[in-house]
Amino acid sequence: VTWVAENSLKAVLSTFVALNVTADSEGNWLICGQSAVMAKSIDNTATWTKLGISLAKIAASGTTWVGLGTSGFAARSADNGESWADLPRGLNTDSQTVVFYDAAANGNTWIVVGDTGYVSKSIDDGLTWVWQIQGLNSGSTTANFRSVQRSGNTWVVVANAGWAARSTDNGATWAALPRGLNSGNTSANFNSVASNESTWVATATTGFAARSTDDGATWTALPQGLNSGSASANFSSVAANGSTWVAVSTSGFAARSTDDGATWTALPQGLNSGFT
Repeated sequence: VTWVAENSLKAVLSTFVALNVTADSEGNWLICGQSAVMAKSIDNTATWTKLGISLAKIAASGTTWVGLGTSGFAARSADNGESWADLPRGLNTDSQTVVFYDAAANGNTWIVVGDTGYVSKSIDDGLTWVWQIQGLNSGSTTANFRSVQRSGNTWVVVANAGWAARSTDNGATWAALPRGLNSGNTSANFNSVASNESTWVATATTGFAARSTDDGATWTALPQGLNSGSASANFSSVAANGSTWVAVSTSGFAARSTDDGATWTALPQGLNSGFT
């Protein structure tokens, strides 16, 4: 409902460009930033400690965390991010320079997605990895995947240029979704997808967004810009907590839904962070 600037992190990192934030149910938080900077909180964001490792994206499942770097690098932690071990470069795909963008987990099953259609999967909590069919039958074997999410055994991946795919068997098989997810732009550059049980929302650049209420089977357009104050907001991320959703953009515009993504209203530009 209301937003305030987070000064406890600023006290540790005076100049910081954040790329990703992840938390678990125990109050552990990790923020990844540019220039090889990471910070961790173990008291639900009250205080922060700078870490000496460099990862661009982190996902958590229980005490297991998987971190993604650049040029195929990835790492795994089994103790809530306290210590890290390198994973095979490229996660056993045929590319050691693939850029991985996102990861998600369902119990011991993990899926990591990247550029040019590269996807890798683990079924032993991130210990070993197997290269998946390139492009996941999305319609493009070189789809630049930007986000992966799951709800139960249903998974959805979204990519630039409107490509998307869905699995209903915990990532064993995949089928294409309508290009552009009926958002109004078949070439929408999707950056994020999230779920709340059977409801899904995917957001893209230039304000395009789409919603599904049948576990990702069918999709309909949402208002361009999500009533954020800019119809062309370049949405970078969307997330849900129960029926409350928040979508944010690279230009400070943001929007909130309290009815499971059906309707949206603007949030303060910059979320009262001091930046707009």
